Amino acid sequence: MRRIHVQNISVISIAVTIILGLACVAIFMQGRVQFETLQQATETYISCEKDAKQLQSGSDYLTEQVRMVDMTSDLRYTIEEKINAINEQLARPEDGMPKVSLSVGVAFADRPNPGENLFKDADQALYYTKEHGRNGCTFYGDKGTGAGADTQG
Repeated sequence: MRRIHVQNISVISIAVTIILGLACVAIFMQGRVQFETLQQATETYISCEKDAKQLQSGSDYLTEQVRMVDMTSDLRYTIEEKINAINEQLARPEDGMPKVSLSVGVAFADRPNPGENLFKDADQALYYTKEHGRNGCTFYGDKGTGAGADTQG
C-alpha cells in the first residue's frame, strides 16, 4: 500500500480551507432557516387558498343561504367588532409569519335606496376599504360608497 505524502502545505492554506468550510456551513444553515420560514408561510397560504376555493365553489349554495337569513343592519356593530378583533389578532403574527389584514365590504338589503345588486354594492364597499388603507370594514352607503353615502369620508 502506498502512502501519499503531501508536501509544501502552508498553515495559511489550511486556515483558508477551514474558514471557507465554516462559511459554507453558515450559509447553508442561514438558508435552511429562511427556507423553513418560507415553506411554513407557503403551506399556510396553500391552506387558505384551498379554503377560499371551497368557499368559491360553494358560492351558489352560500348565496341561497344568505338570502334565506334575515340579516339586517342591526348586525352592523357586531360585524364591525368581529372584523376589528380579527384584524387585531392578525396584526400580531406568531412564529415569524408575515403580517396580514382583513378587508371587508358589507351591504344590507334593508338599507335606504338599495342598489340593483347586493353583491355589487358589497364589492364597492370592499374596494373603498382597500383603497383607504385596508385593514377594516366598510358598509355600503357609508364613506362615499354608493347611494345615500356620506361623501365626507
